Amino acid sequence: SKAVVGYCKTSEIHIKFGELISGQRAYFRSDLLPYLDEMEPMRYGIEMFLNSLFHPKDVEFIPLTNLRSIYKYEKYGSKEVAEQYYKEGKDIIKTLPKTILTVRFALILLDRLKGFLPLA
Repeated sequence: SKAVVGYCKTSEIHIKFGELISGQRAYFRSDLLPYLDEMEPMRYGIEMFLNSLFHPKDVEFIPLTNLRSIYKYEKYGSKEVAEQYYKEGKDIIKTLPKTILTVRFALILLDRLKGFLPLA
């Protein structure tokens, strides 16, 4: 694997979306060095950007069982939580042109969907 993502798995019902936008990540420095200037201004959108660099077959996703993240609403008031989620969403949307709107990401997505589609 070129990368490893450890994600919280709190139940047997697991939504794979969480793997894409969160988790503890490990990459080889040499794989990220060419992208440092692009990555520097990114905040919450960094996970989407990193996902666009590596094919899912090159990433090992490891469930971290018995580990739980603290949700924002457990730490902050509702107004602050709403503001933080707004900022996160805005940052993620700003990275879309460099991530899911690229040909590379479209090819990765098509490759992932092949197993689900009845292709002749």
